[in-house]
Amino acid sequence: MESTICPSVQAMRRKFGFRIEDLTARELEVLHLMLEGKGNKEISAATGISGRTAQFHASNLLNKLGLANRRDLLAYALSQLRLPLL
Repeated sequence: MESTICPSVQAMRRKFGFRIEDLTARELEVLHLMLEGKGNKEISAATGISGRTAQFHASNLLNKLGLANRRDLLAYALSQLRLPLL
């Protein structure tokens, strides 16, 4: 199953013992899109969910990761996971 998970999420799990099981499949999808820099409207369009639902999933995701906002998510991904800029 892990091979279908976003590589950045896989790295988070390996490096920090992050429990991927704590995230729903939709949250994993939203995480991947957020790390691509997509906003709620773009996430909504890509996943077929409403903008409000995209915002809900993003908020749950940030709470589970202990982050305050998308900027913190990006900073976390770049610094802790050492992801290259696209």
